[in-house]
Amino acid sequence: MKKNILFCVIALLLVSFSILPDEKYNVYGKIVDSATGEIVKGVQVRLLLNNIVISSMMADSGKYEFNVSQTGTYKIEASQNEYNIFTDNAITITTDRQIRRDVILERPPRFLQIRKNGEEIETLDLGKIETPDIYIVDLFNSGYETLRFVTSKNRRWITSVTPTSDVIEPENNSSIAIRIDPTQFEAGQTTGKVLIMSDNGSKVLTIKAVGDYPRVKVMPMEISYPDAFEGQIIFTGEHTYSDRGFCFSTTNRYPTINDNRVSANDVGGGFIYRDIWDDYGQFPWLGSLNSEDEICQTWYVRAYLKYENENDIVIYSDNVEDFTLLEMLCPTCP
Repeated sequence: MKKNILFCVIALLLVSFSILPDEKYNVYGKIVDSATGEIVKGVQVRLLLNNIVISSMMADSGKYEFNVSQTGTYKIEASQNEYNIFTDNAITITTDRQIRRDVILERPPRFLQIRKNGEEIETLDLGKIETPDIYIVDLFNSGYETLRFVTSKNRRWITSVTPTSDVIEPENNSSIAIRIDPTQFEAGQTTGKVLIMSDNGSKVLTIKAVGDYPRVKVMPMEISYPDAFEGQIIFTGEHTYSDRGFCFSTTNRYPTINDNRVSANDVGGGFIYRDIWDDYGQFPWLGSLNSEDEICQTWYVRAYLKYENENDIVIYSDNVEDFTLLEMLCPTCP
């Protein structure tokens, strides 16, 4: 008898569960611009429960919809590049099966984007470049107030960014010109950054390029003469150099061939062991910067390398040596 009663109870429970409907709730809505009321497409929408994302979707049509089977208090988050992040923390599901919550997106007063050919970019990949050139990118203000910006750079081979500051009216572009000098590259890939700071935050444009240009360095020779230096050609790539030597200056910390210059192509000129070292890409120089007027001066010296090119490009050593003749000739002198 007891077995029959237990069997009946189990049977009734099974029947009751089988006829209960599957509890489902629908959260949906459209996504609009707060100022215009127009549908906003391409918005990432996330549904959270207890601060855990349980579902997400890309609302390409400007509408979203989530189906859930659990009651509770949910949160909706929506984001799109040109708008502030939208959050609705009070979507409570109890008995209502259909819950509509529209997403109202607000544009920030000013919003900066870096664009190339109308597309937002974070990286400008130039590939292999062989001559100095200028590259144009656009700064776009998608907000509704005037945006002000300033630019800076972190690499010597990014020789200029112009303008260095400007204002951008709402829904307008301001083009910046970035000049790249590949003769300052090291062999292989080079990466630099242009920082654009504005009154609505900052953006970083990463610049990548590839070069195989010659490099040289300068170092003192290990002999007793203070103004004796050795140049070393480190890398020539596919190029043939036509001249190499040293630049000197007492006023310019980064001397160029427009300052004092000595060339290894000149006969004599203080270059020593020419027949021995030239095969190894080296060019030792024994200088003569020892006049009485200059003995107390600090001299700056760096190597240069000119390679055969229609643009007559000159490469300078990354490092600069400096010396004072009096200190080196007489270390104990006051």
